Amino acid sequence: MCLCALARCKIPRVVWASSINTIRASGIKQIDIPAKEAILRAHQLVEPELFLGGVLAEEMDKRFAIRAVD
Repeated sequence: MCLCALARCKIPRVVWASSINTIRASGIKQIDIPAKEAILRAHQLVEPELFLGGVLAEEMDKRFAIRAVD
């Protein structure tokens, strides 16, 4: 769903921090398709000029870990 929104809005650069596994560990339900795989599957819809994961992941992962404890 998020990838479809990115494609429809023609967002050229996508950057994210945490992995699906980290987010799941915090109790948030996630699909089982990594972002890079999803973008490859949706290549007819969107081809961003930048698709970069793991940016500030260590800091964001701490925030998800705190959420999991609450």
